[in-house]
Parts: sequence; structure tokens; C-alpha cells
Amino acid sequence: MELKHQEGIILDNYHQLVNNYVDTFKVQSWRDSGFMLKDYQGLMWHSLVCESVRVKIDSIKNSEDLAALSDELQFITGQLYMYRTHILDSTLNPMSGAESLFYPKQVNYAEGMFNLLVNQAYQTCYNFWDRIGDLINPFLPNPLSERSVDFTRVINATPAFLNSMNFEWLKNYCENEYKLMNEARRTIVHHEMPSTSEMFDHLKAISNKDAIKSLYEDKIAKADYFKQKCAEQLDGLFYCLSFLDEINNRNGVPESPTRNRLKVNSN
Repeated sequence: MELKHQEGIILDNYHQLVNNYVDTFKVQSWRDSGFMLKDYQGLMWHSLVCESVRVKIDSIKNSEDLAALSDELQFITGQLYMYRTHILDSTLNPMSGAESLFYPKQVNYAEGMFNLLVNQAYQTCYNFWDRIGDLINPFLPNPLSERSVDFTRVINATPAFLNSMNFEWLKNYCENEYKLMNEARRTIVHHEMPSTSEMFDHLKAISNKDAIKSLYEDKIAKADYFKQKCAEQLDGLFYCLSFLDEINNRNGVPESPTRNRLKVNSN
């Protein structure tokens, strides 16, 4: 019982430490914002958009999944910021070779955890946008089968909406930021772990201080990368719900767009 109590204290302290990094670096999540999306109450908006048309989607489960995945990426990113401060910079510990200095790779526990969390973060990003695909799909004139749904396929299956800034944002994101993120995720899942490619890149450049420093900086920058992904998730959900409001409006759904009824006075 005493051991369990001590472990509980350690876990509480760990969680608080991660939250301190989340606060320091201002890592966002939907739940932390009070479910706001810009100036609108996003949870109610999500519910009303789904209720305003007879679609086959469980809005409560979908919104909770989106919130949970946003929380998950926020917590992972907070840990990335925490662990990156303890990753060893090999350029600070050179060794003398026959003809020049070289910089052997030094991996500690912090870097091992950082690597594990990066792998998880890519999958969490993918899962969030997969749920966005789940949300949009039932609103399409010809919805995809459940097994075929992912974010890219849904966007590609969506008829062009003229003058829709909301759809254009989603399409542009899908073809650029999301595509790059998903290519990295698929490489991890199907081909090679980032830590493996880093190890071989390091070996190739082992006597090149500038190249080794660049590898180190690229690695620790992953925390900033996923902080940006946290913010992009909230932007994406805003444009997604705005787009679904547009679809409802085109279909003659009363009181659409629902967003107009949900603006929160920030004064």
C-alpha cells in the first residue's frame, strides 16, 4: 500500500511537471479552451450541426474523440518539451580521431522517450484528422463506405464548393501540411523508425560538427512542430464545422449556419 501511495505521488508530480511545460510553451487543446473555436462555443456547434440534418454519425462520440485526441497530442507535446531539455548534444562531447575530431552519437533515457513520443504524436495527428473525415463523410451526396473513410479520401470525394473559403482551407491543408505529416507517419509504420534514420545520418556525418549540430536541432524542433499541429487541429475543426454549416445551408436546413447563434461575447 505504501509503494502504491509513493507511485501515486510520483505520477501526480510527473503530470504537474508536464502541465508546466504545456503552460510555458502555450500548447493548445480543445478542452483546455473550454471547447471554444475562435469566438464560438464549439461543442454545442458540433452537436447542432450534426442534429440539423439526418446523418449517420454519433455526434457525442465524435466530439469526444476529437477532444480526447486533442488532449492526447497536447500531453505528448508537453512531454516532448520536457524531455528535449535533457537530450545530449553530441557536438559538446567530441572525441579525437587519427586525423580530426568526431562526434559519436550519445543516446540517453530522455532521447529514448522523446523518440517514442514522436512516433505516438504522428499517429495521434492521423487519428484526429481521420475523425474529421468521419464527421464530414455523412454530409456528402455520396458518402464513402465506413471502411474507406480517411481524411484524404473524404476531401477528394467532396464535390467542389465554389467560393467556399472553408472547404478551400481544408483542401489546402489536406494537400500540404496533412500530406507531409502522413507521409512521415507512414514511413514510421511501414518502413523505418526516425531513430534508425537519425543513427545512420549521424554515422555518415560523424566528423562534421555543423551537420551533427543540424541533426540535433532538427530533432528537438519536433516539439515545436507538434505544438503547431495542436493549433492546426483547432483551426481545422473550426473550418470543418463552418463547411458543414454551408452544406446544411445549401440543403435548406432551417437556422443554418448554426455558428451565427453561438458566438460568445469576448468583452
